[in-house]
Amino acid sequence: NEYDLQNLSALIMKYTVNNEPVLELFPASGQLLPFAVAAEPLYIFDRYAEVNDFAAKGLNNEFYANRRLRKYANADNNFKDLPGNSFGLVYCFNEFFCGNEEYILRISKQVLDLLHDGGKFIFNFLPHDQSWAQVMSVNNELSTVNYKKLLRELKFMGYEVLNFQLMPLKSSFIELQKGKNPPELRHKISGGWAEIIDSQ
Repeated sequence: NEYDLQNLSALIMKYTVNNEPVLELFPASGQLLPFAVAAEPLYIFDRYAEVNDFAAKGLNNEFYANRRLRKYANADNNFKDLPGNSFGLVYCFNEFFCGNEEYILRISKQVLDLLHDGGKFIFNFLPHDQSWAQVMSVNNELSTVNYKKLLRELKFMGYEVLNFQLMPLKSSFIELQKGKNPPELRHKISGGWAEIIDSQ
């Protein structure tokens, strides 16, 4: 819906710049991908390659979808093939309504290894203690999470919590940063197709 799209797309655009790799996890229909196209490069990950191909159509640009967008798939939700310590932003806005706190923490641990120091991880969720979220959960067979417990575990894992907000529908979010220090100045080594980034 437009309310969620406006709120979540603003979070993506806040951290998307043309010299930082960005990754969307579980892109579904690709509705949010157009808000991240300024990223260089832009990655997506899902369990199934077919989902990535369908999401890529959300860009409405065949060249970008087929030649520039970097698609990764792994049925075990394993991120081992993605470049580590490289991403300035990883976001996940479609997946965590279907999992509990333990699942979110498993994904978050892998994301921590993908982010460079100062990189951001943002995801949305349904809070367990809000009546509107409980109604959404029952009516749509979605999961609610204990976000207070989740925040404690994420801090222990090594994230700095930059922000979290409880908002109606699917707009509640947690905004995390790898480490407490501000991001370093980073430079790509060899143009738009570089997988490796150098920091100085």
